[in-house]
Amino acid sequence: MDALYSRLSYAVTDTTTLARQNTVVNCWDFPVLVKKKFFNSAVSPFVNGGAAFRAVNANRSDSNLQPPELVHQASVGFTFGGGLDFKVGKIHVLPEFRYTRLETENFRTPLGLHSNLVQPMFLLGFERIKDR
Repeated sequence: MDALYSRLSYAVTDTTTLARQNTVVNCWDFPVLVKKKFFNSAVSPFVNGGAAFRAVNANRSDSNLQPPELVHQASVGFTFGGGLDFKVGKIHVLPEFRYTRLETENFRTPLGLHSNLVQPMFLLGFERIKDR
């Protein structure tokens, strides 16, 4: 299980009042994966797959109110990926490409703009090798 955090912000300008409202978004992704390694050597390829869960919290900068375009605070989907496991001393270095597809968008505007449900990612993980 991973926990991936991302933070972003965006601005919306009201066309009637020309007031600009900034929004800050905190996003947590929790993929629950099954991982299969193919070799037990210094460099081992692997694949993984499983369920993905996303939790979003968004607030306007001028107030603690949630923006009206936030339609779902939580979303579920699936994820799969693959990469290599490099053993370097007592550390595993794990570069990975992962694809996540969510079922419901977190944001939607009246103009038709919405959250991207498809999220390709390149991840770089580090893991300490346990002493036996």
